[in-house]
Amino acid sequence: LVSAVKAGDLATAYSCEAKVFRCMPVGGWAGVHALKLLGKAMGLMGDTVSLPMPRLTPDQAELVMAAGRAAGLPLKG
Repeated sequence: LVSAVKAGDLATAYSCEAKVFRCMPVGGWAGVHALKLLGKAMGLMGDTVSLPMPRLTPDQAELVMAAGRAAGLPLKG
């Protein structure tokens, strides 16, 4: 996903994004923190969210990380 965006290959980037969303175990506003958590695990950003955005529970965070790994994201740690 990241490589595709950097290369300007938006078709591949959207395809990768769709794969991530199909695997995503949380939705709604919790999805904001989920995406930031994945971004942090790829070294792209922090995972801070401000109210009223909810933070994921540790169990939800592990499910999100597992989904990111299943989607083939280059996660660190």
